[in-house]
Amino acid sequence: MVQTKKRNKKNVFRYIFTYLCGILIVVPIAYMILSAFKNPSEVNKIVSLPSGFYLENFKTVFQNSIAIKSFVNSIIISGATIMIDIILCSLAAYGIGRRKEKIFSFLL
Repeated sequence: MVQTKKRNKKNVFRYIFTYLCGILIVVPIAYMILSAFKNPSEVNKIVSLPSGFYLENFKTVFQNSIAIKSFVNSIIISGATIMIDIILCSLAAYGIGRRKEKIFSFLL
């Protein structure tokens, strides 16, 4: 019974930490997406929703050939980085998963 209460408290703190990390990731992305649809006069208003979907921002970016080239370069670099991360993190996860020391138990 005592272990169950400790385990429940531990799980509650894990869930709270997980939700806070999720919020820290989602809020800036949502802000960036919403800001992309704002017209130039609304961009400086930090806490506001766009009055409508202003698509001229996207038209301006895609008409600029330098922006498209930069976007393609970013995709190539991101893809290569993700592939390297997957390989290295898989190797590290295997090593950590096989260890039996108590210090690694909080990761599993």
